Amino acid sequence: MTLIEMYDCSFVRGFLYKREVYTPLKRSANRSRVEIAYDILKLCLTPQKKTQIMYRANLSYEQANYYLAVFVTKGLLEQNMRQGVNDQGYRQYLITTQKGRDVLQGLANAIELLDSIFATTTTKIQASA
Repeated sequence: MTLIEMYDCSFVRGFLYKREVYTPLKRSANRSRVEIAYDILKLCLTPQKKTQIMYRANLSYEQANYYLAVFVTKGLLEQNMRQGVNDQGYRQYLITTQKGRDVLQGLANAIELLDSIFATTTTKIQASA
């Protein structure tokens, strides 16, 4: 049974992550699928190994397998093989495709808009108290 068969891949929730000085979204509660998708897509703007994605996006093994299978199936991520360090063979890397970059940009805009809405609401509530 393949990863695709194990998980329902009929929907897409974005991924976003970037290698350069990555700071995950700061939330007090559990992250939503949108936030996890944003983190993964942003991280994979530069080629990343599966383990690096798991650690940097703070995902469990099962979560990483699920999201990566969905993103590869939907064409948001692409698998590439690259030469390993010290000629230790080829390693599998994942990188965000153009479709993934478009989804990432949309997610970034949505998150920015929501953050501005909630920041304004919080300020108004504190001012009225």
